[in-house]
Amino acid sequence: FFHVQINPVDPTSLLALFPISLPPYACIGIAFSYDGVVFSAPSRLLSSMIGWRTAYDDYTGMIEWRNEDHPVAGVVSRQHEVWFYIHHAVNEQSMRMRALTGKDSEPLVVRYAMRRAQLVAISKHHL
Repeated sequence: FFHVQINPVDPTSLLALFPISLPPYACIGIAFSYDGVVFSAPSRLLSSMIGWRTAYDDYTGMIEWRNEDHPVAGVVSRQHEVWFYIHHAVNEQSMRMRALTGKDSEPLVVRYAMRRAQLVAISKHHL
């Protein structure tokens, strides 16, 4: 679930997107690297819902805290914007909604836009 690609605003570097869960918080993180081995500390790109699941479908076993969202398809550059695709409510990542409503959350892929200049500034800050 760690997506790495050439940074669309600085082709000499790499950009990584990945889910982070640090209960009670979760987010999609972004980090940067020049070599693909050592990455910067992550920054929060987008807040997420923290979910949980148990080892077994009958709600028994140890609880695992999970980010319900994951990046999809990386970052796409379009003129003055960059687009991030996030898969919300990834199947089997959380039992939270099932425990509350009896049904799983509906999975959904959403495109988010950021000004290209903003990604340039974030990249420079981290590299």
